[in-house]
Amino acid sequence: MCERLLGAARALLLVGVALVLMGAADNKDKNYKAGDGEGVKGWGFRHFADAKTGGQPLCIYFYDAKNSRNMTGKFYEENLGKAEVKEKLKGFLCLKVKSDNSDGKGWPGDWMERSINGATVVLTTSDFSPTCTFIYDKFSKESFNLAGLMAQLKGIAGYEEKLKALQAKNPKPAAAPVAAEEKAPKLMPGLDADSKKPQPKKPPKKVDGPTEE
Repeated sequence: MCERLLGAARALLLVGVALVLMGAADNKDKNYKAGDGEGVKGWGFRHFADAKTGGQPLCIYFYDAKNSRNMTGKFYEENLGKAEVKEKLKGFLCLKVKSDNSDGKGWPGDWMERSINGATVVLTTSDFSPTCTFIYDKFSKESFNLAGLMAQLKGIAGYEEKLKALQAKNPKPAAAPVAAEEKAPKLMPGLDADSKKPQPKKPPKKVDGPTEE
């Protein structure tokens, strides 16, 4: 009887240990600080105004660096690290920006807010065309699949080719040279160059009539 009870106790103990180990493994998998994953390693940040003048299509990764269980960040970083995705992102300006606005400044508030407690991926063209901008956040992870992503990156690359061809046909006109007289500061009336020259003093007026001695 005692041996049976001892055997049952051992079995319960083993089950308990197994459950504890499983729980620890589960918690470990849920602990993830975004921003350093292989998919975004080496990506820098820029301010929005600087990114707009880069002349390249963009892949911007917004992430919450304070969330220690950022599973959305883990999902996007793992997918951005896939060989096929990396190959397609060649020629893109790839940036990562913290959601607390502590590094890159001036980015659209909606993009920043979507990444609070999670992460957001924005794919867009060099001119930020709204018809060719794709946004993924914690609510649209399911649509961030390899086939769809490849198609979107290809579409952005095609848009850029057409944009460059259009710019080549219609180059921006060079700024007209400014004439020398326009460059010189204009003086207020009465303060021209002649007025600054010393003027001869006028002699005192002669007064006719007797003078007091």
